[in-house]
Amino acid sequence: MGSRNSSTEKDRSARFSVGPVFLILLTVWALAMIAPGLQRVIDSLGSFGLSVANDGNITDAVAPFPSPAESPASIADIVPRDRIDLKAMRCIPINLKAEISALRNSVKTEIAKK
Repeated sequence: MGSRNSSTEKDRSARFSVGPVFLILLTVWALAMIAPGLQRVIDSLGSFGLSVANDGNITDAVAPFPSPAESPASIADIVPRDRIDLKAMRCIPINLKAEISALRNSVKTEIAKK
């Protein structure tokens, strides 16, 4: 019987050593997934300087830049109250050149109407 208990203790010690290793690996993986997002707290992500409401109305063409001279949207002569024609911008399948072209034409058309 003494040998039976010793093998059970060996099995338990082997089992317990796998648990902490798995926990450490899981923690490292979770930190690798979450840590890059913490950069947003310190540094802002890239921006075109354009804020658009769900109906296509442009609400801001400067933020997060300190002045209109630094905002790409403002440099492109996009101003608040311009409107993006969302129906013309069917984005499936993704065709970036066509979408950018539609965005430019939509804003130019709205400017011309004013």
